[in-house]
Amino acid sequence: MDALTLLAVVQDARRALLGGSVKSVHPAGPRALWIEFLTPTGRDSILVSAGDASPRLARGVLRPAPGGSPSPLTAVARRVLPGASLAGVIHTGLDRLVTLDFAFPLPAGEAGCRLVAELFGG
Repeated sequence: MDALTLLAVVQDARRALLGGSVKSVHPAGPRALWIEFLTPTGRDSILVSAGDASPRLARGVLRPAPGGSPSPLTAVARRVLPGASLAGVIHTGLDRLVTLDFAFPLPAGEAGCRLVAELFGG
């Protein structure tokens, strides 16, 4: 994924997913997550992959086929993210890092979680 494509995908994710609530999280490989959101316009999804073969951020992709046992990343994300809302998609300049900030409803509203992914490079 080149820098300009990454910028476009980040802007699209901000527009479509900010404020959306995480419905579910599924594995999409050893270093990838498929996150399903409930948004005001319906269901949407995002694939976050930091895998060497295809590091990327993609919105609206189909849910991956069920595979083997979930990676430790998927297991933690499944436990932590459902019910959280996407509070921020942070990307600076032409950097290859994208940060997804999640917030939780009250009473845990002060807590949050952050997923940082390196999305292109080799």
